[in-house]
Amino acid sequence: MSEDSIRVSPGRPVGGGRSHNTPDLERLPLALIVLALISLTVLVAAAVDDGFGATAAWLYVTILGASYILSRGLSGHHGHDHR
Repeated sequence: MSEDSIRVSPGRPVGGGRSHNTPDLERLPLALIVLALISLTVLVAAAVDDGFGATAAWLYVTILGASYILSRGLSGHHGHDHR
């Protein structure tokens, strides 16, 4: 590759405009989005319902998170795009 074929704009990352470390909604696994929505639902339910305490809510969110991490590890897919 010659120097003439490389164009760098000030303030933009080199190599396509998007950093590989910046997640966008299209690259997030569906399971992660579902996990976030369910966790948010559990936490909102704990805030609204007097009989459903914060300790139980955070326990459920922790169990959900651990389940997600285990499922990603067992599937062998860690969310990296190797294109």
